[in-house]
Amino acid sequence: MRTNVEIDDELLSQVMAFSGTKTKKEAINEALKYYLYRIALQKLDEIRGPGAWEGNLEEMRTVVR
Repeated sequence: MRTNVEIDDELLSQVMAFSGTKTKKEAINEALKYYLYRIALQKLDEIRGPGAWEGNLEEMRTVVR
């Protein structure tokens, strides 16, 4: 998809330098992929909750009849 946007040249240069990309298109695509990756990790942290599970797994496995 072709889109015209104004992008900060200094930010784009930094992204290209850190990512090792050769073109602006590659740099922007890499930045977008990384952004989505970070958001996905954040969502997983929210799902996981605040800490480790505490409980008795053996007790949970027993069937009450």
